[in-house]
Amino acid sequence: SLETRPGDTVPPRVNAARPRFYVHELEAAYIDSLEKAHGSNYIAMQRDIKTNSLQWTAARCEGKIERLRKFRAGERARKLAEAEAADAKAAAGEDSPAGDDSDEEDEEDEE
Repeated sequence: SLETRPGDTVPPRVNAARPRFYVHELEAAYIDSLEKAHGSNYIAMQRDIKTNSLQWTAARCEGKIERLRKFRAGERARKLAEAEAADAKAAAGEDSPAGDDSDEEDEEDEE
């Protein structure tokens, strides 16, 4: 007979809701300041040595802004999905008769 050892089994793949595009909050603030100052003019971002202290190129500025937009869109979608799941769970909980103890408490208060 074959025995299974801990190293023989392959753990199931975990598909956690890890954001595909992650942007650190400090980097997001830096990108926001660049975008606020120059809009979508990436050449102006590149040349602005006060706001662009990291000296990103125009292409890097464009890529970082695009990545931040994708990250924020994903965050909004994730939060919306969580809210919908919570609403569905709450709606399912309201329909079930279990957990409706309010009548019993009212009867005890009347006595």
